[in-house]
Amino acid sequence: MPRIQEDSAAAAPAASDDHTVAQLSSLRSGVTLQSPIFSAGSSRSYMLLAAGQTLTQALLERLAGRGITSVRLHNSDLSQLIRPGEEPVVESVSAADRVELPRPPSPESLWNVTPDAWVHHVERHGTRKYDRGQLQVSLEKFRYAVGLVEDFFDRMQMKAGIETVDLASVAAESLVSIAEDVDLFLVLGLTPSSDSYPCRHSVQAAMLAMAIGTVMGLPRDSLIDLGLGSLAHDVGMLHISVDVMQARRRLSDSEFLEVTRHPSLTYDMLRDLSSVPRAAQLVAYQIHERCDGSGYPRQRTGPHIHPLSRVAAVADSYVAMISPRPYRAGMVPYHAIEQLLHGARRGQYDRQAVRGLIYTVSLFPIGSVVELNSGEYARVLRSNRENYTLPIVEILSASTDQATPQIVDLQEERGLKILRALAPSSLSQSLPADKISAQ
Repeated sequence: MPRIQEDSAAAAPAASDDHTVAQLSSLRSGVTLQSPIFSAGSSRSYMLLAAGQTLTQALLERLAGRGITSVRLHNSDLSQLIRPGEEPVVESVSAADRVELPRPPSPESLWNVTPDAWVHHVERHGTRKYDRGQLQVSLEKFRYAVGLVEDFFDRMQMKAGIETVDLASVAAESLVSIAEDVDLFLVLGLTPSSDSYPCRHSVQAAMLAMAIGTVMGLPRDSLIDLGLGSLAHDVGMLHISVDVMQARRRLSDSEFLEVTRHPSLTYDMLRDLSSVPRAAQLVAYQIHERCDGSGYPRQRTGPHIHPLSRVAAVADSYVAMISPRPYRAGMVPYHAIEQLLHGARRGQYDRQAVRGLIYTVSLFPIGSVVELNSGEYARVLRSNRENYTLPIVEILSASTDQATPQIVDLQEERGLKILRALAPSSLSQSLPADKISAQ
């Protein structure tokens, strides 16, 4: 019978490794471990279970009997070990500390923002809550964009009337919305969903990519190219087997190989369209490439990947991570950020683009639910750009006596800090429904 290690000589993973702390109660039995499980939450961490062991209910009960409530898992095991509907408990602000990225005083000094950068058009709203009328308009624009992309995909598949679909109008309208309220704009772009795949995913990836590009100081024309390429990047998936597209399990090697064909198919479908500029075509073609050469379809490395494609890759990966798929649940947004930060440290993602992401959405991304050191729960409302560990939050705690939710800028309220990120399901168990509905 597999035994629980009492004091293994194997050292616990260093803080910089790809491990995540999870509640013991969130683990499911019957899974064979690909990597060891370590103790967590104490100064002396050690291996509990070795790779190759099968996690049984008896082992889980033995761990619980020893007073163990949380464990450290390798991220490659997360999707198998975490029960559906559960999420790992991620540690507060640890990603920023683990990835050694120096913090410049402002985006302008980092990216050399020029006078024609679109970021100069972006209004800053401070602690102002979202305007409900503007939110409704944004929702209508979002639905229209998804419908237009669906129409574009359909026409591309039929090879008829393609040029009549004006995707550029979606990108241009997105810039207007970004200028009006980039945080509100991102609420829809960062809302996880499995509906209307791949069209909704493409729209959300484009929204996030354009917001990141704006914060990084890109001019309008480059942002339009970035948005167009991101909107069209998955059109090649139309030629991938439906069985593969809708598989409710991890893909086999041969099935994944089929999926890696779709960027080339996308490029073949776009290259003769005068309405899609060359830079946008390259974004669509290279969005799945990685700076360390681990991507597809051509295993290009950083210098050989278009700069806009490197931004799009970060946005696309983030949206994919937080979105549920038939074979897995979506990640907690903070955990997705942590994964991307680790990827940047390893050279997988462009470091500046990942920094642009956390400047845009904060370390605890807009829409995330978090627990504060005051014991209150909050939703992240707005980013504070370079102060990305201290976003603007809306207090959601049931104990709040105020008639309207309190909005707090954590960079001004130094006594308050975020303890940890929570899964929305965890919050819903603690608060009334009216406290967690969208504002």
